[in-house]
Amino acid sequence: MKVKRKRTWCLVVVFCIVIVGLYSRSTYPFPMFLKAYLGDVLWTSMVYFLLVLCFPNVKASTAFIIALLGSFFVEFSQLISNPTLDYLRTTFLRYIIGQGFVWSDLICYCVGAIFAYILDVQWIFKEKKKRP
Repeated sequence: MKVKRKRTWCLVVVFCIVIVGLYSRSTYPFPMFLKAYLGDVLWTSMVYFLLVLCFPNVKASTAFIIALLGSFFVEFSQLISNPTLDYLRTTFLRYIIGQGFVWSDLICYCVGAIFAYILDVQWIFKEKKKRP
């Protein structure tokens, strides 16, 4: 039996991810380790939940793969340099298309996709068992 996710929960999760992500990039005190890596973890988690927000019937494993591959694609695209992309990387779009390739980002993306998958499958969208 397919479980249809509630879009409201997806929206709440995306909103929370955005708030935490903005806070991690702010000037407020935040541990340096988290300041360095949390944004990339949250970015992939947000991609995952935006995907399930738009397609609530998508399988969790499919959303996991698409979010992870999409994040990897964006990271590897940062190896490409042309004047248009270089200019876009100086605007607010740098938060979407990134600024430079970093190997550690790939690990963060894996952590973010795993976190989102577990949150999706085990906590938020877990189907409640009916009692006889």
